[in-house]
Amino acid sequence: MNKVVAFCSSRGGTGKTTIAANLAVYLATKGLNTAVIDLDFRAPSFFYIFRDFAKEPVKRYTNDYLDSDCEPEDFLVHIQTSLGTKGKLLVGVAD
Repeated sequence: MNKVVAFCSSRGGTGKTTIAANLAVYLATKGLNTAVIDLDFRAPSFFYIFRDFAKEPVKRYTNDYLDSDCEPEDFLVHIQTSLGTKGKLLVGVAD
C-alpha cells in the first residue's frame, strides 16, 4: 500500500527536513521501501543530510523530474545507512 506524507510550513527552520529525513530512515529500518523527495527549492538540504550515505553520486535532481527531463529512477538516489535498513531508502534532492 502506498502512502504519502508531506511536511510543510511557510516558515524556514521549523524542522520539516529533519523530521522527514528521520521518518524516512525509521520506516526503512522497519522494512518499508521509502522514498523522500526534497521540494524545498529555495533552501534544499537533503543532499547535505544524506551525502555520506549515497551508494551512487547525484546525477539528476527533483527539478529535472518536475521539468520532465528524466524518469524517477534517474533522480532518486539509493541510500545505504549504517543502521542496516531492511527496506529501500531512496532520496530525491533538489537543486
